[in-house]
Order: sequence, then C-alpha cells, then structure tokens
Amino acid sequence: ALAGAAPPPALVASVAANCRGGMELENGRAAEARAWFQRALRLWPGNAMALLNLANLERERGSHADALRQYRELIALCERDLADADGWADWADLWAAMPAASCAATATYTAAVMLHQAGQFDEAKTLASRFDARYRLAPALWAWADAPAECAPAKLAVSDEPTRLIRNALPAPLLGALQTAFSQTSPFWEVTDYEDRGYFSFWYDISEEPSNLVELAIQHMRLRFDRDDVVGAEWWVHSRASGRNLGHQLHFDTEEYHLERGEIIHPVLSSVTYLSGNGHGGPTVVLDQDPHAEAPAQASLVASPQEGSLLLFPGNALH
Repeated sequence: ALAGAAPPPALVASVAANCRGGMELENGRAAEARAWFQRALRLWPGNAMALLNLANLERERGSHADALRQYRELIALCERDLADADGWADWADLWAAMPAASCAATATYTAAVMLHQAGQFDEAKTLASRFDARYRLAPALWAWADAPAECAPAKLAVSDEPTRLIRNALPAPLLGALQTAFSQTSPFWEVTDYEDRGYFSFWYDISEEPSNLVELAIQHMRLRFDRDDVVGAEWWVHSRASGRNLGHQLHFDTEEYHLERGEIIHPVLSSVTYLSGNGHGGPTVVLDQDPHAEAPAQASLVASPQEGSLLLFPGNALH
C-alpha cells in the first residue's frame, strides 16, 4: 500500500527516470530511453507508465510477442494495484492511481488491436469488452485482410458510386517524384510537424493551376472518374511503419467546419493513392455503413496497397 505523508523517494526517482526516458525517446535515442525506463522499474516496480513505455518500444521495433507479454503484465499489475487503492494515501491518486488507470486502458486497447491483428480473437474480444464495445470487425474480415484477393469493382448499399481499385493510376515519372517528395528522409515530415501535430490536411481548388506535385496528381486522377460535381480536393499524406503500427482508426470523411456545427457533409468521392505497395503497408477496408445506419455493416471490401494504384469509394462510407 502507498501510505505516508508524501511519496517515497524511490517513487519520485522512478517517475523522474521515466520522464528522462521520454525525453530520450523524443530525441530519437531509443536505446537510451529503454535504459531509463528499465531504471524506473528497478526503482519502483509499480511504475505503470514505464512499463507501458517499454511495451510500446517493443511494438515499435516489431517484437509483437514481447510487447503483448508486457501489455498483459501491465494490465494485471494495474488491476492488482487499483484493487488496493482505497487504502492509499491522498497523494497516491496523482502519483499512482490515475497513471495506473490511464496506462491500463491504453494497454488494454492496444493489446486488443494487436490480438485481432494476430488472429487471437477470443482474448481480443475479452479485452475489447472492457470498453463496453458492442460491435467489432468480424474475424473473417481480419483473416481476409491478412490475405486479400483481387479487389474487383463493386457497389455498396450506401451509394451508387462503385468502389474500385485502379492500377497504374499515375504516370511513372509523377509517381517517382511523389515517392521522393514523401520518402522517409523528405523534409515534408519535419516541416509539417507530422509526428506531433495531429491530423491536418490541405485544400486544392481544382479550377486553379497545380502549384505542387500533389495538385498535379489530383488533376491527372480526375481523368479516372466521370463526375462533374467535384470542385476541389482535400488531401493529406500518412506514413506508417510496416508491421509495427496499429493501423488507422475507422472513420467517416467529413467537412470539419460543418461537423463542429452539427451538420454532416461528406465528399462526393473518397480515395486512397498508394505510393508504395507489394507487401508494404496494410490493406484498406471499406464498410457498407454510413453515419446514419442503425445497424452495423453487413458487407465490406478490402484493397491491398499496390504501388501507384488509386482506390475510389463512396464519400459517406465507413473505412
């Protein structure tokens, strides 16, 4: 039990060591960060944040089995500690109970997603149920996404607009230029503060002449669909470490200004342009569900990344 008038020195030192590890990680020094997180746990084995940070490091480097083991250990640790929290001193809420509850929730969510990705659906369901989740992607869909077949054009019930994957949608020189512009060493990621900024996007009025490579690509891809109601394109770029990320949250594409005022407006068409493929990056799933649906989707389409391909699907579909 955490008692006494103030936090014990070992606990304070452990928290400080974990903070130092976080600073090392922000500066790209993963090995030094790991050493500080491990030191934090030696000082105080109940430091949930340090254990979470170590588990995240294992996941980031692709050691899924070790990451899951540590997430499970963290969940059990927090459950055990929080069960005794009624006898803790007042200061322990801020120093221990609140971090433990937050870390346990993060570990539970992360482990649930990883277990779905690994095909361990029963344990994944047990963890997801702790969030009072009512629905999840069916195990068959996860299995299909892991080894998808060819994405043939098809219509979903949410729209008459067909979902289709167009191969070789960009000329080779333009594709190569885009791959260079958004490579791992490109200044784009640092200039836009991609890692810390949160989601952001850019707008292009298609009546204007292209001013950059993406706008040039948009004008070229307009030739791939027959619509006269497109006035502009909102675009953004994502980069994910292959095999070491949790994927992208399911979402609907919406116009944020109106959404904040209670009005839902979708694009007439949504798309994904794959700059890489052939085993790099996870598939895209498009569900037969719009924001007004009263029941979960009964159908879906899965598209695997193909270098230079363009996925087109209804703008109101969950994906």
